[in-house]
Amino acid sequence: RVDKATAIMARWRIPPDSSKGYWSIRTAKDVLGNPQHPYTVSLLGAIPKLGTLGGRLTPVGGDIPSPLQRPSGCPFHTRCKQKIEGVCDIDPPGITRVSNTHTVYCYLYE
Repeated sequence: RVDKATAIMARWRIPPDSSKGYWSIRTAKDVLGNPQHPYTVSLLGAIPKLGTLGGRLTPVGGDIPSPLQRPSGCPFHTRCKQKIEGVCDIDPPGITRVSNTHTVYCYLYE
């Protein structure tokens, strides 16, 4: 069952983050219903669940990089549980299309 907020978001298009150059246009339905990038999966996993009052939240984890000294490679590699050492921390990943309306910048999908 989809709640009203998700249904409304599913009609929106999520714009690219041109300041970082890491995201392309995809539908909110794709991102929320089938998250691909480990960062998106981590963020969605950290959202409190209804009916779990008093339960522990799942933190994203890892090291938060300094905004003044951005890390090389993927901007999420310092917090990613699936990072590939010697790859994700060296070069930024290229774009991979996972559906007609969903792309991801992640070495796991190349």
